[in-house]
Amino acid sequence: MSADTVSVLDVTRLRRRYTWLVLALALPALLSMLWLAQRQYETYRHTALRELAISADQRSAALDRLLRPVRDDVLRLRALVQDLLGRDLPPSGLSTDFLLPADAAEAGRSEYSLDALPALLKDSGAQLLLSNVQPPGPVQQREALARAAQFGEQAQLAGQANAAMGRVYFIGAAGDQAWLHPWQPSASLLNDAGARTLTAYLKGLALRTAVASRNVASGEAFEPDWSAPWTDALGTRYITLRAPLWRDVTLLGVVAMDVPLARLQQALAGPAAGQRDGRFWLLDGRDDSLVDHAAGAGLPQLAQERRAEALASDAAIDLGEQALTQRRLQTAPWQVLALLPEARVQRMVLELFWPQLLVAAEFVLILTLVLYLLWRSFTAPALQLVDYLRRAAAEPGAAPPPASRLWTPWFKLVGDTFDQWRASARQAEQTEALKSAIVDHALAAVITTDDDGRVVEFNPAAEAMFQYSRNSALGRPVAELITPERFRQAHNEGMRRMREGSPPRLLGQRIAMRAVRADGSEFPIDIVLWRTHVGERSFFTASIVDATQAHAAEEQIVRQREALRQSEKLSAMGSLLAGVAHELNNPLAILMGRATLLETRTEGLAHLPEGLGLQNDALRIREAAERCARIVRTFLSMARQKKGQQRPVQLNELVHGAVDLLQYSLRTSGIAVELRLAEELPSVLADGDQLGQVLLNLLVNAQQALTGRPQPLKLRIETGLEEERGRAGGRIRQAWLRVADNGPGVAPGLRERIFDPFFTTKGEGAGTGLGLAFSRSVALEHGGSLRLEEVSPTGSGASFRLSLPLAPPEDRQVPADTRPAALEVEQQARILVVDDEAELAQVIREMLESAGYELATAESGEVALELLAEARFDAIVSDLRMPGMDGPALWREVRRLHPALARRMVFVTGDTLSPAAGRFLADTRCPCVDKPFSKADLLDKVRLVLDQA
Repeated sequence: MSADTVSVLDVTRLRRRYTWLVLALALPALLSMLWLAQRQYETYRHTALRELAISADQRSAALDRLLRPVRDDVLRLRALVQDLLGRDLPPSGLSTDFLLPADAAEAGRSEYSLDALPALLKDSGAQLLLSNVQPPGPVQQREALARAAQFGEQAQLAGQANAAMGRVYFIGAAGDQAWLHPWQPSASLLNDAGARTLTAYLKGLALRTAVASRNVASGEAFEPDWSAPWTDALGTRYITLRAPLWRDVTLLGVVAMDVPLARLQQALAGPAAGQRDGRFWLLDGRDDSLVDHAAGAGLPQLAQERRAEALASDAAIDLGEQALTQRRLQTAPWQVLALLPEARVQRMVLELFWPQLLVAAEFVLILTLVLYLLWRSFTAPALQLVDYLRRAAAEPGAAPPPASRLWTPWFKLVGDTFDQWRASARQAEQTEALKSAIVDHALAAVITTDDDGRVVEFNPAAEAMFQYSRNSALGRPVAELITPERFRQAHNEGMRRMREGSPPRLLGQRIAMRAVRADGSEFPIDIVLWRTHVGERSFFTASIVDATQAHAAEEQIVRQREALRQSEKLSAMGSLLAGVAHELNNPLAILMGRATLLETRTEGLAHLPEGLGLQNDALRIREAAERCARIVRTFLSMARQKKGQQRPVQLNELVHGAVDLLQYSLRTSGIAVELRLAEELPSVLADGDQLGQVLLNLLVNAQQALTGRPQPLKLRIETGLEEERGRAGGRIRQAWLRVADNGPGVAPGLRERIFDPFFTTKGEGAGTGLGLAFSRSVALEHGGSLRLEEVSPTGSGASFRLSLPLAPPEDRQVPADTRPAALEVEQQARILVVDDEAELAQVIREMLESAGYELATAESGEVALELLAEARFDAIVSDLRMPGMDGPALWREVRRLHPALARRMVFVTGDTLSPAAGRFLADTRCPCVDKPFSKADLLDKVRLVLDQA
């Protein structure tokens, strides 16, 4: 073959080689076709056998669909009868007048039937038959009627849903009673059964439904059982499904259903028989034929091993003269047997195979003709074209060979194509190098679209960010890929405006947006968009950065800043409350002391009318002062910032203090507070200040949840004791506190997050998300727990339960109101009271003098030192904060001048927030009485220091 043309000699040589090639290809093709024909014949034969198996499967399925409701209904009715026989029933709506006696066939036996049932009840009712040695009494008749009526109702429902339902009945184990549905006159029943009396009929029915004795403990007797086929007096053949009723090892009776064999034969027949259908039999467990789908010869004798092989095979098996398949039923111990003659199998295969043979012959003829035409019209010119393709690929500008007019355009097309390909290859190399340098290695996601918004470039960073491959993203609208659905309309509208010539508003600007990944998850992005013109086309390129971490960091900073602001507010409030508490505690202490003294002095006037009124007024003044004291102590607990100290704490006292603090706010909000506090609740071992903050957090959260809700608004606070299993297996007693409201509650999706720090469901500025997190941490530090209960005792809303361990028995405090009163006995001790508040000093003086102590007062520390130098004192009661020489300075001078007396000093203070005061009291171990205080508290501390003398 030359470089310009293909010679005639080369063409002749190629034609000869082509002829041998055709022969070399035709012979194997013919042999292959014969082999394929043989394989196809076997395939069609297997298909014919498989169709027989499928037909048997279809008939088995049809029988299962027919028998499954029968089995289910019998089991359900057996359960119903089991229940009816095991319990007393109220009288039914049927009168015992409908239960008529019949003539007895045997001496001494009475028989009854429900032949007098009204016509309206016959369709839904059941026939009741009784055969008794003695006539049944009214009670037995009413019970039998009630059970038969309920049995009839359920049997009617089963019959309406089950087309195969025949007669359903229950027959007692002794054969003395039966319930039959549908209702039928007893005379008709006797006629159908060929019996003369009801007793004979019941005996025959019991014999037919008898079940052989089995091992009841194994549970076998509870499975339903099919009887042998039987024929009634009219010649109708039936088969009965029996379900025995056992109570322990006693057979109570049998629930049974008669199924006409005609229904089974109809299901076995299936669709109209054709030439591909065989003969079908339904066999019972003894291989006796129950049903033959068509009249004909009986069941042939078949080897058991071949039948077992047919049961295990998906297709029918070949027995030589006929094909066999056999299938088991799922709902009954029966099998479907199908036989198909071999002659019919061969006709089926030939009908399918002849068209294939004709097609194969036509294929060989057409192949030969096509090969010839291909050589003449295409192969030879194609050889020239191939040679030109080789030269054109290697030599730019190669001249095409001479060819027919049909092939000349092809040679010209080849030359032009190679020229264009070379130009495109050079341009593609330049574009690919530029794209790899700029786009592929960019850290930001770069997406380019045409002016229709369809993706034309998708770099690797974009693949990683949006989870789309480049091939799947190219050509798709960018809005469909990365824009959330709620923003797509606005995006498409903006693209339309830019296509119509409107000035772009977002090009060149850094914009914060929301994007969506392939899995549907949204995340924030920062995007810069610009437009590029390539010829007459416009392209839009976006550089995108994932802003998830930046947004998360910013949100965390905002939350931390808000938490810091709240902490600073609390710190400032603590400093303010320290001064306020000190100023309030002095007058409160005077008020409580005077009220207590007034109440004591009026005790002797209780027999006078005006004395009783004065005593009641003094009591009210003291209670109001104690309430103010609790409010102040609660404020101080909120603002106190010190290391927690666990000591015995009364939960009920904390509840009263918190409710007093928030009472005005709760009352003005229309919230009704219900207290259910356990009496004589033992103390818990906890830090009272931290526990008070937890309780206030829960109450404030409940109040905010109820704000804006319709009336009535309820807030319930409960306390009590509980036991739970400890880690070591023992029982642990704990005290619990519940705060429940009838507000909107917590959404199920948020229940696991409400205790997370900085998580809040409140509006902007309404909370920091730290309250519940702090409260749970306090509960865990105390060895307890705080959880959100599944159900609120108010019926709706949220319910939080706080559990805390009890204080050890020796550390449990006795509630203040149960302490023994101070002993009002004459004492010989002399006490010095030091306080710059003259009124408060006078109150302390009178309290102690009423207890029998000798008192002296000093208005400052300097005066106290002068008195100590002149007289002997057994104890000192001093204010902690005083102008000039304060309590700590006085204690240091007393320790220097009178060391023994320094151990018998009691300090009175309202400055419980001061760290310096706390350190001083801890170092000196002197007892302290917090203002405002009661007389009993003061006397307890004084007796304590006197006992140390």
